[in-house]
Amino acid sequence: MWFICMLAGLYFFTPFIIKIKNAISSRTYTILAIIMMVWAVGSQAYSTEKSPYTIGVVVAFLAYYLLGDVIINVVNVRYKPYIYFVISIVMFLLTFVIRYMGVTYWIFHPYISFFSPTITIASICIFISFKQMHIRKDFSSLAGKTYYIYIFHTRII
Repeated sequence: MWFICMLAGLYFFTPFIIKIKNAISSRTYTILAIIMMVWAVGSQAYSTEKSPYTIGVVVAFLAYYLLGDVIINVVNVRYKPYIYFVISIVMFLLTFVIRYMGVTYWIFHPYISFFSPTITIASICIFISFKQMHIRKDFSSLAGKTYYIYIFHTRII
């Protein structure tokens, strides 16, 4: 259920983000989003959060939120989607190799595992790939069903 609380926190910050975004240039907003993501990766590496319901988790995920907005509205992607999928696969393989070598920090801390440097890069690349895809079939009926995956995935795992 942590995801729902994190989303509520993001929705709380959204009006403030919109005001800031409208008050600064697109370039400054992009730089802010990148700095936030680098900060989130660095700070979550040293986080000792035991609860997903803290403001620290919400602010860290705010970096993904801002960067997603930048990718959707500002970034002009130059490469084909498969390039980003390949980068993602490489990042996942690198993550596996690093974990196999004994670096297990991000495995045992569920609220910071999303900020492993390799997982962060893979997530951004997957997002960029899907931004470029044009799917003709309407899959909007799945949106309501996937919501339940977020709610119940922890219990199932």
